[in-house]
Amino acid sequence: MRYKCVDELDKFDFKEAGVTALRVDDDTLSIDLSSGIAKYNNPCNTKYVDCYISDTQIRMKSPKITRFFLEGPKYYDANDVLLKTVPDRDIPPEAYEETMGRLASGEVFLFREKTEGGKNDGSCEIAIDVEDDTYWLETEYEKIIIEWDRFRNRVDEGQ
Repeated sequence: MRYKCVDELDKFDFKEAGVTALRVDDDTLSIDLSSGIAKYNNPCNTKYVDCYISDTQIRMKSPKITRFFLEGPKYYDANDVLLKTVPDRDIPPEAYEETMGRLASGEVFLFREKTEGGKNDGSCEIAIDVEDDTYWLETEYEKIIIEWDRFRNRVDEGQ
């Protein structure tokens, strides 16, 4: 059985999921993740507790990348005093494909809806860690489709 949710990104948590593929084809931005969490209020989750899910495919229809950048690092001394801040570096559109290929070895740090006034306006932000770098991708979309094959164990509250 294949589970599917449309426009319900807020019903998932993908923190620490491995990115196995990230690509833009025709009119779709596709992200394949090694795992995820279906929250207790996910409409497909009949256990009503947060549960891990298997490999997950996410498709954003009619995507528009509004910002894609490499987060600038901050350097501190041993006393936690800020020494230096490096500014964020925007990724130019001609480098999107190459950079997305690099992100396929990363891990999700953040994947959430962007909201204004408590309502999702069809946009999200994604932060992906690759080695010591963090890349941010902000995109608008017509709809987001999240699919997976099976539920796994319940999330342990102590983790």
